Amino acid sequence: MASRRTTSAVWEFFLKSNENAQCIECGQKFSRKGGGTSNLKKHLRCLHKEQYAKLLEEEHKNSALQALLNSKDSFATRTLSNRQSPREKAISAHASRLHPAPTMTMTSRKKTSAVWQFFLKSNENAQCLECGKNYSRKGHGTSNFIKHLRSVHKEQYAKLLEEQKNVLEKNSVKPPVENENFNATENQAEQSITIVVDPPAPGPQCNSQEINRYIAEMLVMDDLPFSRVEDVGFVRLMSYAVPHYYLKQHNFYSTLVDTDIYDAVCGQIGDVISDITNNMRGSISFTASVKPEASAGTSLLLTAHALDQDFESVNFVMSIDQLEEEYTGDYVSRKFNDMLDRWGIPPKSVHCVMRDARVTMKNSLFLAGLNNLDCAVYKVQLIVMEGLQSQKAVYDIIDKCQRLATHFLQSTTAQDEMRLIQEQQQLPNLQLLQDSPAQWTTTLHMLRRMQEMMVPICVYVANKTQVPQFSNAEWATLSQCVKALEPYEEFTKHLSDSASTVADVIPLVACLKNVLRSIEPLDLHSCEERQPNLTGVQRVNYMKTTMKVKTEKSFAGVEQDNVYSVATYLDPRYKATFFSSSHITKQVQETVACLCDDIVSVDVSNDENPPKKRRGEPKANISRRTCTSLKGAMALILTTSTNEESETVEASMMDMGMCGSVGVLEEEEVLASWQHSEESFQGLYCRTISRQESLSTIIRLLTC
Repeated sequence: MASRRTTSAVWEFFLKSNENAQCIECGQKFSRKGGGTSNLKKHLRCLHKEQYAKLLEEEHKNSALQALLNSKDSFATRTLSNRQSPREKAISAHASRLHPAPTMTMTSRKKTSAVWQFFLKSNENAQCLECGKNYSRKGHGTSNFIKHLRSVHKEQYAKLLEEQKNVLEKNSVKPPVENENFNATENQAEQSITIVVDPPAPGPQCNSQEINRYIAEMLVMDDLPFSRVEDVGFVRLMSYAVPHYYLKQHNFYSTLVDTDIYDAVCGQIGDVISDITNNMRGSISFTASVKPEASAGTSLLLTAHALDQDFESVNFVMSIDQLEEEYTGDYVSRKFNDMLDRWGIPPKSVHCVMRDARVTMKNSLFLAGLNNLDCAVYKVQLIVMEGLQSQKAVYDIIDKCQRLATHFLQSTTAQDEMRLIQEQQQLPNLQLLQDSPAQWTTTLHMLRRMQEMMVPICVYVANKTQVPQFSNAEWATLSQCVKALEPYEEFTKHLSDSASTVADVIPLVACLKNVLRSIEPLDLHSCEERQPNLTGVQRVNYMKTTMKVKTEKSFAGVEQDNVYSVATYLDPRYKATFFSSSHITKQVQETVACLCDDIVSVDVSNDENPPKKRRGEPKANISRRTCTSLKGAMALILTTSTNEESETVEASMMDMGMCGSVGVLEEEEVLASWQHSEESFQGLYCRTISRQESLSTIIRLLTC
């Protein structure tokens, strides 16, 4: 049989010309002057592993075919006849007639990779069925698909390994052959074309459901977007930490939160609410606020506050409903009633609702028939905003500060220059703050930072005409404005604390009035005030007067409200110290006695003489001695108050015993002191539990 020259299988992966050979995969060119292909094979072995495996497969098949052509094994010749040329087929037929062999048909078909179970293939691309990611099919290989499954879809990758294992076991059964040389050659070819993928190293068994839940809870608790689970860093971390865990798409975790986790949390909250309203016969208070959002529109936020069976303060966000209709009192009241029905809370179990001072919110709760209170923090915000807008000069200074802060925020060059000035002046490296129109406290922070950076700002704006300039009178006005706003900031901070209750309102209002009396308008005729800052003093004096009058008007009836007065009286830190008169104290004692089912035998309306001020009355003391801070004013009132009672009230002896039994405590100790007082004041304790929000309702409104 005449030999013929065969073409190397390497040319399936290269484009050859007379002088060069170009790789189809990467485009790299090689010289063909030597006439050999070893450098081309080396290139495939180093850079294109998959193509190199195909090359080995083709070479071994060709070598096996050549061995069969030189042998007289009719079975092998007939089996591989589909690889032969017409001439070779004729030779094989002649050999089979000379050496007949058992008839056995083996159908040859093109193998399909098991990886296509997890990808949707087209002519140019392949799309992952799990995550939808697209890959190019220009190379016609599957290694990048297998790598994707191994990195991202662990469960599918394990299935792929199982499929490959089954295929290898199925192909391991070979027909019997008589020629030992061919048998060895075929085994050699089989070993060369088999790509063995090592399974993942054995590791600790992971509970996929638990990991799913923890990942979903992490996203919720840290307020992270659900797409975080698809970030490269998180995928790498999970692949290393829990290699046997199959990381899902973000839609899976969002669905898990919306269904399983949400239902579980609602069930737990429902159990707590039911235990408070049914078993403990307690009440629940609410804070209601309307939050305008640019993306989702206006939303109604309702939060519940109560004491659980362990006498611990608990609060839950009960509802965040988007207001789809016009913002009216009737619509908001229906939303509130729907929330109560959804959670199974009877209206009689609602102690009170803390709300803002908007007319619509007032009307909605009036229509719902629920006791409600104005938010003290919101009132202070209205007071301060009216004071700042009462003087155009003050408003103009705030506008200048806003424009200057925006200038530095938008210019890195200005920031670098300011930093250099502060280094030269040996001053702290500070940056201007930008305020928010909805939060007056941010305006105060901006003004205070301007005051702290006055020297470097003056140096910076000296030679610049495009930025706002400040006169001496404006700097004086700014400084006086900061001093005037500080008591209101202290008031807001105290009531915004998580441990704050409605019992803090009356004492803080009394302290605020005390501080405002100490900040009297400056004497414009004194020698010290005949300075360039005289104009600034005049401006701020009018602003102070406006805010002081507004404060007196806004909190005029706070002592007449039983929710505020009873809560203050039952708080062991305050008791009757901060009431403005003994008449108020008497009324509160009667209310508390009624709660204890002890009927008071005193008719206040039949008194011949009008109510007298008690000797140790805080108001009298405040008028004589004042402080410049709320904390100092509160300490002054508590230390100067007297324990003497100016008049006799035939109230419950138990109630009067409570009035003088407990000393000054920290905020965190108030509930604990009541819990330990159960044996001493059992009747009052039990009745107070039914009115527990008088003690512990958190009054801060989340939007304030």
